[in-house]
Amino acid sequence: MREIAERLDTAEARFKAMEGELVVHAMRAEYASARQCGEEMLELAEQTGNRYAIAGALAPIGATSMHLGDIDAAQSLAERGRALGAPDEPSIQSVSCWVLLASTFTHQGRIAEANATQREALALAARSEEPYVLAHATAYLASNHQLIGDVPRARELAAEAEHIAKDLGFTVLASIATISRAWCDFHEGGGDAALETLRAAFDAYVASGQRISTTSHAVVAVDAFLAAGDLERASALLDFAAAFAAETGERLNESEIHRLRGEWLLAGPAGRSRRGAAGDCFERAIAIAA
Repeated sequence: MREIAERLDTAEARFKAMEGELVVHAMRAEYASARQCGEEMLELAEQTGNRYAIAGALAPIGATSMHLGDIDAAQSLAERGRALGAPDEPSIQSVSCWVLLASTFTHQGRIAEANATQREALALAARSEEPYVLAHATAYLASNHQLIGDVPRARELAAEAEHIAKDLGFTVLASIATISRAWCDFHEGGGDAALETLRAAFDAYVASGQRISTTSHAVVAVDAFLAAGDLERASALLDFAAAFAAETGERLNESEIHRLRGEWLLAGPAGRSRRGAAGDCFERAIAIAA
């Protein structure tokens, strides 16, 4: 795809050939390649003056920035993409920018703004004639509500995303939605059955080959394992998430990985050394989050 792009004559043609390349890099958590490709794409899109092309580059660049831990940059890119979108012409690019903006607000603790943005994102997605657009929006917005502990809304959106995704074979979106829904089930008394559903959905996501947000989904599972007292699984998954973050540079959940490691230490056998190590984990989590 890259070789073809470099042989094409016009900026618009090269942009179209590179669009798939950017999405693949971003979805596989190849963030350095995604950022480089995205910057080249954005330059080409701006040369064409095509606002749809520009919006198409902004969403994956913004998602890349978000996962690298640069939330301010992600917010700026998402706001630019939102402004370019037409309310009467919903697309996966424009809806993705709305969803990304809601996610940046959520991670910044700006919950009222996040909720308002999520309502707009859902309204826009519902106007699309492509079921994938609504499945995408509901799956990722369910994760947003799960992040702040809004179990009823997370469950509602996750169930809608699961229904669409499973019916039409969107297997990755189905896994994402099931992770959120099973987490809700577990925290409302679902017990071992909910925990196994969550574990299986996370394993399916990892097996899919899509890697973006792996640490986001991992910390959801760790939270449930710790709550269930399954310290062995929690520790193994924390090790996996930490190694993934180190390999890819996915820093969005780095703070949460250290916080949960501290919780794991406190949940084990009592001892001064474990309490001290847990304190170190919490201090590091605070520093990274700040």
